[in-house]
Amino acid sequence: MRVPKLIREGSQTVPIAQHTKNLLIALKGAASTREGGEFLVRHGMETGRIYFHQGKVAWVVVSNKQQTFSSYLVDNTPLSSQELQEVFDECKRSEANFGETIVQWGLLDRETLRQLLLRHISICLSGILSWSNTETLFMPDKRTYKGSLTFELAEVVKAVADLNVGEKKHSGGMTRSEVKKRPGKKRAVMVRAPDEGLEPEMEQTSNTGLDEGSGLLREAKERGTTALEAHLAELRDVKGYLAAGIMTFNGVTLATQTTVGGINLETTGVVFNDIFRNAHEAAGKIGMETCNNMVITTPKGVIVMECSGVNAAAHIHFIVILETGGNQTLARITLQQIIPAAVAAAS
Repeated sequence: MRVPKLIREGSQTVPIAQHTKNLLIALKGAASTREGGEFLVRHGMETGRIYFHQGKVAWVVVSNKQQTFSSYLVDNTPLSSQELQEVFDECKRSEANFGETIVQWGLLDRETLRQLLLRHISICLSGILSWSNTETLFMPDKRTYKGSLTFELAEVVKAVADLNVGEKKHSGGMTRSEVKKRPGKKRAVMVRAPDEGLEPEMEQTSNTGLDEGSGLLREAKERGTTALEAHLAELRDVKGYLAAGIMTFNGVTLATQTTVGGINLETTGVVFNDIFRNAHEAAGKIGMETCNNMVITTPKGVIVMECSGVNAAAHIHFIVILETGGNQTLARITLQQIIPAAVAAAS
């Protein structure tokens, strides 16, 4: 892929900013690693991730984008959240790919779904490419990906360039009414909104139930936040306690509590979570298996993190912030006591 020097903006053609060009060059290098992996981009408190599979883009996610692909499908096709939830439940049962199942069930044809996914991915990548002053890290890894809906990097970059050229709202130039469901067997109606299902299988494990920004996550927040906050309240008696939170393994906040101002775990939690996730993977790569906890010590306090376990019913992360001299031992003991109940509330 040649890195373009110009990009279309409306009816104009304007030079690409240097920081965008640098990111594109780095992404091209990541795509050349045929085994694939995760390309992490950090911009202040925001993070973006581009997942490669055999040199092609399989998924893009960005922390400041609220709309998920599932909600995008609901908004732009005749599919309902109930139908997508049923697909998701089948994928959890059979470990099949979400997108492939949509096609196999005749809910959308493959090309329509591919164009929808390309549009969604390009919107996410567009946000990442707009960031300046970024830090990047590529972690090559052979990840399992059961789907065939992947894209050449050049195709995604072209889709990004086309975003502001007065396209119709829907991907591929289609309007919502023009997207037709293929004839297929009707399934029973479920009540929960679907989780993200097209992300690489390592990111969408069959037992997490809580992916970033997903319908299940929204429901979990509505149904379980009060219960999760009640579990966090048990940490208040720990000496030096300042704040605590519970997040999905992707860093999306489920519940937080704080006793002081100036600690916003909605924004800072995702940064600490990224460090924790990187430690997960790094420990595994040197044969020490996934780490379950992490302690960061600073001159003014301590950050304690615990993981429910990658095979738990809900793979969630816990963070506790203590002032200097806080009782780390009691904090970790208390976390171990509340993790099973918190997992039950979140799953």
